[in-house]
Amino acid sequence: MKKIKVAHIITRMVKGGAQENTLYTVKHLAPQKYDTYLISGPPLGGEGSIEDRIPPHVKFVKINELIRPIHPYKDIIAFVKIFLLCLRENFDIVHTHTSKAGILGRWAAKLSGTRIIVHTPHGHIFYGYERELSAAFYAWVERITAWITDTLITLTERGKIEHLERGISSAERIKVIYSGVEIEKFSLPRDKISQRRALGLPEGAKIVGCVGRMVPVKGHIHFLEAACMVKEKYPEAYFVLQGEGPLKKELMEKAKSLSLSSCCMFLSSATPVQKVFSSLDVFVLPSLNEGMGRVLVEAMATGLPIVASRVGGVPELVRNGINGYLVPPGDEDALAASITSLLKEPALASRMGEKGKEMSKKFSAQRMLAQIESLYKELWEVKVNGRISC
Repeated sequence: MKKIKVAHIITRMVKGGAQENTLYTVKHLAPQKYDTYLISGPPLGGEGSIEDRIPPHVKFVKINELIRPIHPYKDIIAFVKIFLLCLRENFDIVHTHTSKAGILGRWAAKLSGTRIIVHTPHGHIFYGYERELSAAFYAWVERITAWITDTLITLTERGKIEHLERGISSAERIKVIYSGVEIEKFSLPRDKISQRRALGLPEGAKIVGCVGRMVPVKGHIHFLEAACMVKEKYPEAYFVLQGEGPLKKELMEKAKSLSLSSCCMFLSSATPVQKVFSSLDVFVLPSLNEGMGRVLVEAMATGLPIVASRVGGVPELVRNGINGYLVPPGDEDALAASITSLLKEPALASRMGEKGKEMSKKFSAQRMLAQIESLYKELWEVKVNGRISC
C-alpha cells in the first residue's frame, strides 16, 4: 500500500509548546502509513533549538528565509521555496503550524495542488499583544486563508469559539484537539529537596514558579509585581522564573528594583523543566493571552496547584477552586492573593495538586496523536476516496 506523504510546516523548531507538539506528531506518525516531512525556518531567538531531536526517519527541510517577523523579500522567497518543494514532492497532506508558516504554507500547498490542507494555529493574536492593527490584519488574512483549509485545529473549545466569532472558518471545519503532553515524563515521584539542591534553591522555602517565553504577552511583569506583594505577607516565599526572550534583562532589572533579588532566581531554558517543576510548591501562569497553556498540563502532571489568568482556553485546564485558581489577566492583587492562599494552606494546595494530576491525563500526547491520525484518515476518505463523511 502506498504511504501517505505528509508535510508539517512550522516557522522554527525551538523550545516551545507549538514546536514540542509538532515534533511529537512527526516523530510518532506511524512510519508504515506515512512518509513524513518537516519543513522549518532557522531556530532564531533565545529559546534554544530542538532540531537535534528530529528523528532520522523524518525528512527535515530547512528554509532559511522562513522567519517570524514580517519581511516582504524573505517571505516571498520562503513562499516560492515551499511552493517548489510541494510541487516536487507532491504531498498528499500539508499540515501547517503557527501564523507565518500557516499562511505561506497553506497557499503554497493549494497552488501546488496538494489535496488535503490542515492548519493548527497554536493560539492567536486576537488580543493581548497590544498591536490592534496587526491583529485585525492577521484575522482578515486568516479568514481568507480558511477558505482553502480543509480543517483548522484549535487547541481548546474556547479557541474554536474565538475563531468563529471573527468569521474564521465554519464550525464543521474546525476540530478541537488538545495539545498533548508526554504525561509520564512529569508524573514521576518528586524529590523536592534534591532538586532544590541541584538548582541552588533554598531547601526550606515556599517556592513559586513561572515558566515561559519572556515576552510581554506572557505577563511576567505582573508575576513580579504580585511576588512583591506576596513577599510582604509571606516573607519566606521564594520565586523562580524560567525561560528566555527579549524581556529577560528587563525583568531581571525589574526584580532588582522591587528588592526581589535575594528571593528570586532566573533559570535558563537549558535547565530541564521537569527539575524546575519538581522544586516548586505553586505554579503560576500570568499570561495576557493563551491558546491553551500547554505548560499548565506539565505542571498539573507534576502535581502542582495552579494560579493562572482567565484567558483563552486556560479555564478548560484550570478549574477555579478545584485544581487551582483563576484570576483576571493583569490583576496583580488577585494574583498575589491566590498565591498567598495556597502558601498559607498547604493541605489545600496538596489536594489541588492531586486533582490536577488526575485531570492531566485527559491531555496526553498519545491521545492527541490518535486524534490527528483519525482526522487524516477521515479527510483522506472524503477527499481522495470520495466517501461522504457522516
